[in-house]
Amino acid sequence: MSVDLAGLKALVTGGAFGIGLATRSWMGRPGLQAKRRLRLRRGWPSRLTGVPVGEGRKMWETEEFGSEHEGRPGVLLADGTEPGPVYFDTGSGPTVHQSVDWWVYDGTIGAPLATELRGTCSCGWRGSTRYPLDWEAVDRRRPYLADTSGPEGDWDTHITEVQARTVPVPADLTALLDQVETRLTALVADEPLAALRAVTALERLTERVATDAAFSVDTADGPQRDTIAQALGVSEQAARSHLTHYGLRR
Repeated sequence: MSVDLAGLKALVTGGAFGIGLATRSWMGRPGLQAKRRLRLRRGWPSRLTGVPVGEGRKMWETEEFGSEHEGRPGVLLADGTEPGPVYFDTGSGPTVHQSVDWWVYDGTIGAPLATELRGTCSCGWRGSTRYPLDWEAVDRRRPYLADTSGPEGDWDTHITEVQARTVPVPADLTALLDQVETRLTALVADEPLAALRAVTALERLTERVATDAAFSVDTADGPQRDTIAQALGVSEQAARSHLTHYGLRR
Protein backbone atom coordinates (compact mmCIF):
# COMPACT_ATOMS: atom_id res chain seq x y z
CA MET A 1 0.00 0.00 0.00
CA SER A 2 1.33 3.44 -0.93
CA VAL A 3 0.78 6.71 0.84
CA ASP A 4 0.21 10.07 -0.82
CA LEU A 5 2.85 12.22 0.89
CA ALA A 6 1.88 15.24 -1.15
CA GLY A 7 -1.71 14.86 0.03
CA LEU A 8 -0.61 14.65 3.65
CA LYS A 9 1.53 17.75 3.17
CA ALA A 10 -1.47 19.65 1.84
CA LEU A 11 -3.44 18.72 4.93
CA VAL A 12 -1.09 20.42 7.36
CA THR A 13 0.30 23.41 5.49
CA GLY A 14 -2.84 25.55 5.64
CA GLY A 15 -2.01 27.69 8.66
CA ALA A 16 -0.12 25.47 11.10
CA PHE A 17 0.86 27.44 14.19
CA GLY A 18 4.22 25.72 14.39
CA ILE A 19 4.23 23.59 17.55
CA GLY A 20 4.73 20.39 15.57
CA LEU A 21 2.42 17.43 15.03
CA ALA A 22 3.67 15.51 18.06
CA THR A 23 2.81 18.40 20.39
CA ARG A 24 -0.10 20.01 18.58
CA SER A 25 -2.54 22.12 20.54
CA TRP A 26 -6.00 20.79 19.63
CA MET A 27 -7.41 24.05 20.95
CA GLY A 28 -10.60 23.74 18.96
CA ARG A 29 -11.59 20.40 20.47
CA PRO A 30 -13.68 20.52 23.66
CA GLY A 31 -13.14 18.28 26.64
CA LEU A 32 -10.11 16.60 28.16
CA GLN A 33 -10.93 12.91 27.80
CA ALA A 34 -8.65 12.25 24.83
CA LYS A 35 -5.81 14.34 26.20
CA ARG A 36 -5.58 13.37 29.85
CA ARG A 37 -3.16 10.82 31.17
CA LEU A 38 -2.59 9.64 34.70
CA ARG A 39 1.00 8.89 35.63
CA LEU A 40 1.78 6.44 38.39
CA ARG A 41 5.45 6.26 39.24
CA ARG A 42 7.17 3.55 41.20
CA GLY A 43 9.16 4.58 44.24
CA TRP A 44 11.85 3.28 46.56
CA PRO A 45 11.20 1.25 49.73
CA SER A 46 11.29 3.24 52.95
CA ARG A 47 13.07 1.48 55.78
CA LEU A 48 11.52 3.94 58.23
CA THR A 49 7.79 3.91 57.51
CA GLY A 50 7.29 0.62 55.71
CA VAL A 51 5.41 2.48 52.98
CA PRO A 52 7.20 2.73 49.64
CA VAL A 53 8.12 6.39 49.23
CA GLY A 54 6.86 7.62 45.88
CA GLU A 55 5.13 4.30 45.21
CA GLY A 56 2.28 4.86 42.80
CA ARG A 57 2.99 8.58 42.79
CA LYS A 58 -0.12 10.17 41.31
CA MET A 59 0.16 13.00 38.82
CA TRP A 60 -2.16 14.31 36.15
CA GLU A 61 -1.08 15.86 32.87
CA THR A 62 -2.28 16.54 29.34
CA GLU A 63 -0.67 15.74 26.02
CA GLU A 64 -0.59 19.40 25.11
CA PHE A 65 1.02 20.90 28.21
CA GLY A 66 2.94 17.97 29.71
CA SER A 67 5.12 18.90 32.68
CA GLU A 68 4.27 22.61 32.29
CA HIS A 69 0.91 21.88 33.91
CA GLU A 70 1.48 18.70 35.85
CA GLY A 71 -1.17 18.34 38.52
CA ARG A 72 -1.25 16.41 41.78
CA PRO A 73 -3.10 16.35 45.10
CA GLY A 74 -1.47 18.88 47.43
CA VAL A 75 -1.75 19.12 51.20
CA LEU A 76 -2.41 21.78 53.80
CA LEU A 77 -1.61 21.69 57.50
CA ALA A 78 -4.03 22.63 60.28
CA ASP A 79 -2.80 26.23 60.22
CA GLY A 80 -3.56 26.51 56.49
CA THR A 81 0.07 26.46 55.33
CA GLU A 82 1.54 24.30 52.59
CA PRO A 83 4.50 22.28 53.90
CA GLY A 84 7.77 21.71 52.11
CA PRO A 85 9.08 18.32 50.99
CA VAL A 86 9.49 15.46 53.45
CA TYR A 87 13.01 14.00 53.48
CA PHE A 88 13.76 10.30 53.93
CA ASP A 89 17.08 8.68 54.73
CA THR A 90 16.66 5.23 53.21
CA GLY A 91 20.07 4.07 54.41
CA SER A 92 21.17 3.21 50.87
CA GLY A 93 23.95 5.77 50.56
CA PRO A 94 24.62 9.48 50.86
CA THR A 95 21.51 10.43 48.89
CA VAL A 96 18.58 11.72 50.94
CA HIS A 97 15.30 11.25 49.11
CA GLN A 98 12.47 13.72 49.28
CA SER A 99 8.78 13.51 48.51
CA VAL A 100 5.78 15.81 48.18
CA ASP A 101 3.29 12.97 47.78
CA TRP A 102 0.30 13.81 49.93
CA TRP A 103 0.36 10.56 51.92
CA VAL A 104 3.82 11.15 53.42
CA TYR A 105 2.41 14.02 55.49
CA ASP A 106 0.87 11.61 58.00
CA GLY A 107 2.47 12.95 61.19
CA THR A 108 4.84 10.01 61.62
CA ILE A 109 8.66 9.86 61.64
CA GLY A 110 8.91 13.63 62.00
CA ALA A 111 6.62 14.44 59.06
CA PRO A 112 3.98 17.16 59.56
CA LEU A 113 0.34 16.08 59.69
CA ALA A 114 -1.80 17.15 56.74
CA THR A 115 -5.44 17.88 57.44
CA GLU A 116 -6.71 18.89 54.00
CA LEU A 117 -6.14 18.21 50.32
CA ARG A 118 -6.41 20.57 47.38
CA GLY A 119 -5.49 20.53 43.71
CA THR A 120 -2.05 21.83 42.75
CA CYS A 121 -0.20 22.38 39.48
CA SER A 122 3.47 22.67 38.58
CA CYS A 123 2.73 26.15 37.14
CA GLY A 124 2.06 27.41 40.68
CA TRP A 125 -1.73 27.24 40.62
CA ARG A 126 -3.43 26.13 43.82
CA GLY A 127 -7.08 25.12 44.10
CA SER A 128 -9.30 27.24 46.34
CA THR A 129 -11.46 24.33 47.49
CA ARG A 130 -10.14 22.33 50.44
CA TYR A 131 -11.02 18.69 51.05
CA PRO A 132 -10.79 17.29 54.59
CA LEU A 133 -8.29 14.45 54.87
CA ASP A 134 -9.55 11.47 56.88
CA TRP A 135 -6.50 9.39 57.70
CA GLU A 136 -8.67 6.63 59.18
CA ALA A 137 -10.04 5.98 55.69
CA VAL A 138 -6.58 5.84 54.06
CA ASP A 139 -4.99 2.44 53.40
CA ARG A 140 -1.47 3.05 54.71
CA ARG A 141 -0.04 0.31 52.48
CA ARG A 142 -1.71 1.67 49.33
CA PRO A 143 -2.56 5.30 50.08
CA TYR A 144 -2.42 6.30 46.43
CA LEU A 145 -5.70 4.42 45.90
CA ALA A 146 -7.57 6.94 48.03
CA ASP A 147 -10.22 9.10 46.37
CA THR A 148 -8.65 12.37 45.22
CA SER A 149 -11.27 13.13 42.58
CA GLY A 150 -12.08 16.50 44.18
CA PRO A 151 -8.59 18.00 43.73
CA GLU A 152 -8.35 16.35 40.32
CA GLY A 153 -11.61 17.92 39.19
CA ASP A 154 -10.38 21.34 40.30
CA TRP A 155 -7.19 20.82 38.33
CA ASP A 156 -9.29 19.87 35.29
CA THR A 157 -11.08 23.20 35.63
CA HIS A 158 -7.72 24.98 35.86
CA ILE A 159 -6.56 23.29 32.63
CA THR A 160 -9.78 24.28 30.89
CA GLU A 161 -9.15 27.89 31.91
CA VAL A 162 -5.55 27.71 30.64
CA GLN A 163 -6.78 26.35 27.31
CA ALA A 164 -9.41 29.09 27.05
CA ARG A 165 -6.67 31.73 27.20
CA THR A 166 -4.53 30.14 24.47
CA VAL A 167 -4.55 31.21 20.84
CA PRO A 168 -7.20 29.23 18.95
CA VAL A 169 -6.18 26.88 16.18
CA PRO A 170 -8.52 27.24 13.17
CA ALA A 171 -11.31 24.66 13.26
CA ASP A 172 -10.60 23.46 9.73
CA LEU A 173 -6.95 22.81 10.61
CA THR A 174 -7.96 20.93 13.77
CA ALA A 175 -10.25 18.76 11.67
CA LEU A 176 -7.49 18.11 9.12
CA LEU A 177 -5.07 17.13 11.87
CA ASP A 178 -7.67 14.72 13.20
CA GLN A 179 -7.90 13.20 9.73
CA VAL A 180 -4.13 12.85 9.52
CA GLU A 181 -4.01 11.13 12.90
CA THR A 182 -6.84 8.74 11.97
CA ARG A 183 -5.24 7.91 8.61
CA LEU A 184 -1.77 7.36 10.06
CA THR A 185 -3.12 5.21 12.88
CA ALA A 186 -4.84 2.97 10.34
CA LEU A 187 -1.71 2.93 8.20
CA VAL A 188 0.37 1.63 11.10
CA ALA A 189 -1.73 -1.53 11.10
CA ASP A 190 -1.73 -1.95 7.32
CA GLU A 191 1.70 -0.69 6.28
CA PRO A 192 3.92 0.41 9.19
CA LEU A 193 6.88 1.29 6.98
CA ALA A 194 4.69 3.61 4.93
CA ALA A 195 3.48 5.17 8.19
CA LEU A 196 7.08 5.79 9.24
CA ARG A 197 7.86 7.40 5.92
CA ALA A 198 4.80 9.61 6.15
CA VAL A 199 5.66 10.66 9.71
CA THR A 200 9.20 11.50 8.65
CA ALA A 201 7.81 13.74 5.92
CA LEU A 202 5.49 15.40 8.42
CA GLU A 203 8.35 15.99 10.84
CA ARG A 204 10.31 17.78 8.11
CA LEU A 205 7.27 19.84 7.19
CA THR A 206 6.32 20.85 10.72
CA GLU A 207 9.94 21.71 11.50
CA ARG A 208 10.05 24.12 8.57
CA VAL A 209 6.70 25.66 9.47
CA ALA A 210 7.68 25.93 13.13
CA THR A 211 10.92 27.69 12.26
CA ASP A 212 9.12 30.21 10.04
CA ALA A 213 6.46 30.79 12.71
CA ALA A 214 9.08 31.31 15.42
CA PHE A 215 10.89 33.92 13.34
CA SER A 216 7.62 35.66 12.56
CA VAL A 217 6.80 35.90 16.27
CA ASP A 218 10.26 36.59 17.71
CA THR A 219 10.76 40.08 16.27
CA ALA A 220 11.34 43.53 17.74
CA ASP A 221 7.72 44.53 17.11
CA GLY A 222 6.33 41.07 17.88
CA PRO A 223 4.18 40.12 20.88
CA GLN A 224 5.60 40.37 24.40
CA ARG A 225 6.90 37.27 26.13
CA ASP A 226 3.96 37.05 28.51
CA THR A 227 1.57 37.25 25.55
CA ILE A 228 3.41 34.44 23.76
CA ALA A 229 3.41 32.31 26.89
CA GLN A 230 -0.32 32.76 27.45
CA ALA A 231 -1.05 32.03 23.78
CA LEU A 232 0.80 28.72 24.08
CA GLY A 233 -0.47 27.93 27.57
CA VAL A 234 3.04 27.61 29.04
CA SER A 235 5.46 29.60 31.17
CA GLU A 236 7.51 32.43 29.71
CA GLN A 237 10.63 30.31 30.08
CA ALA A 238 9.07 27.43 28.16
CA ALA A 239 7.80 29.80 25.46
CA ARG A 240 11.28 31.27 25.07
CA SER A 241 12.69 27.75 24.87
CA HIS A 242 10.26 26.91 22.06
CA LEU A 243 11.22 29.97 20.06
CA THR A 244 14.93 29.41 20.58
CA HIS A 245 14.67 25.73 19.69
CA TYR A 246 12.97 26.42 16.38
CA GLY A 247 14.93 29.60 15.65
CA LEU A 248 18.28 27.82 15.86
CA ARG A 249 17.23 25.46 13.09
CA ARG A 250 17.08 28.20 10.50
